[in-house]
Amino acid sequence: MEERSSLLIRHITQHDDFVHLHQMMNDTAKRFNPDPTFHGFGTTPEELKDDYSDITRSNGFLAEQNGMVIGFIGVSLSPITKNGNITFGYLEGYEFALSELVDKCPPVVRDNGGNKLYKFAFSKFGQIRNSEITLWERMGFTSEEYSNVTIILHLKDWIEPQDFNNANITPASDTELETIKQLLIEDDESFIAERIDNPKKVLLTLRDENTNEIMGLAYYFVDLVNKGTEYEFLDAYAFTLHFRPNFELSKTEMQRLLHAAIFSTKQLGVLHIITRITLKNFTIFALMIREGFDDPEMEKNSTVNLYKKV
Repeated sequence: MEERSSLLIRHITQHDDFVHLHQMMNDTAKRFNPDPTFHGFGTTPEELKDDYSDITRSNGFLAEQNGMVIGFIGVSLSPITKNGNITFGYLEGYEFALSELVDKCPPVVRDNGGNKLYKFAFSKFGQIRNSEITLWERMGFTSEEYSNVTIILHLKDWIEPQDFNNANITPASDTELETIKQLLIEDDESFIAERIDNPKKVLLTLRDENTNEIMGLAYYFVDLVNKGTEYEFLDAYAFTLHFRPNFELSKTEMQRLLHAAIFSTKQLGVLHIITRITLKNFTIFALMIREGFDDPEMEKNSTVNLYKKV
């Protein structure tokens, strides 16, 4: 009780120390991440300030005790699903402040028209229990059924199949994007839907040859690595396949879309495909592994999504 009685929760402002918040975020992540090579997120202190210090959005909160900042939480809001995702950090030994910070988040999501608050937890491959998952479940979060794994394909090692067949596989048109977002939300693939507006995206569709209906989608975006140096190159990220549940597709048809998507990255001059995929559809995971997707540290680079209805 004494710990909580001296606790102050307030909005983050532009005058707060974002270098300290950034360090606290990464230190917290390192305490939970089983990968010893993990050094923190790519987010910068300036990005934290831009995302969570605007008082008109009221989506960032600090916990103070006796004048010392001991924790923070921010809610990034999806313009598509209207739901929220948590960014957080707290000093070791001050876990009690986290539940107070979490309590500030549901109204932020509700005011945005959303109904879920999301948080991902680090895990090892195949792991279903750990201290971070337990921590968030104590605060009312529910773990999703399937974990996510990070894998990579080195494209110099990938060779296009001799019998490659791209029939009925075409790029999605700009006029279809809103429809595709709705299809993905209907199929409970909101995380893919949220990526559709990325200007660096590539989106391929597999269509029914008779009705032209979309049966499957392949998505990724391309970005420049080491930009402005003599070592710059292109990588593809968030590489994802989705097949609509109302179509019964063979592994051969699924593999055709996978081949088309990988081949398209090679056409763009991409060197690596790096992605985090869900194990919800094990067939897709197995097909990708068969194509050479791998990561020697894969067992340390898994995550579990958790959500709280608000």
